[in-house]
Amino acid sequence: MTGKQQALEILGDGKPHSHRELYSRLRGNPNVISKLRKDGHNIVTVRHQGEWWYQLGERYTGRPAPAPLVDGTVPEVAPDQMSLEDVL
Repeated sequence: MTGKQQALEILGDGKPHSHRELYSRLRGNPNVISKLRKDGHNIVTVRHQGEWWYQLGERYTGRPAPAPLVDGTVPEVAPDQMSLEDVL
């Protein structure tokens, strides 16, 4: 199991985990969090009482959710992703 897989398994419970816990469970590989972020994972980081806490958020897809159109319908793709055929 890679360090990234191991970190996702730890963070997958949806609960916050301290830097100290992650550092010890990932055998001193603190770069895993930044690698997961580069892969598109949303890792929320908060400093509380002198300790850093990490929690897995929703995965960032890079595409915004489409907003409803004037007629109330929601397109399957955002307007900036539509082709001319979608509009006409």
